[in-house]
Amino acid sequence: MADADRAMDRVRDEMAKSSGKPGVIVLGNYLTGRLRKEPGIAEQLLNEKKTLAGAFSEIRGYAEKNRNGLKFAVVDDATAYGILCEYYGIPKDGEAPAEEQEPEKPAKPAQTPADELEIDALLNI
Repeated sequence: MADADRAMDRVRDEMAKSSGKPGVIVLGNYLTGRLRKEPGIAEQLLNEKKTLAGAFSEIRGYAEKNRNGLKFAVVDDATAYGILCEYYGIPKDGEAPAEEQEPEKPAKPAQTPADELEIDALLNI
């Protein structure tokens, strides 16, 4: 069985065991969607030390730290999924993995009129 299939099964099994925890289910749905589009993240999702419940706990911890004295806290989707991706060590949605990112190209120096060639000079006219 390919890593992507094993990772999909693992995430789905964790979701099934967490049927009473809608937050965990949402995270699992996000990961299965990402896995379909990006099977290369399978290896990180197969890490036995990482679980959906653990990722949810990380998000909850973030919320508790950032509730600013209120009795409740809300974490927006982008922040929650960012924490999830960081937890599993996968690139954020829409972000290329480090090894696939194109290196920055050096900026071209500005040309001066002396650097430009006249078409007449090239044609020997």
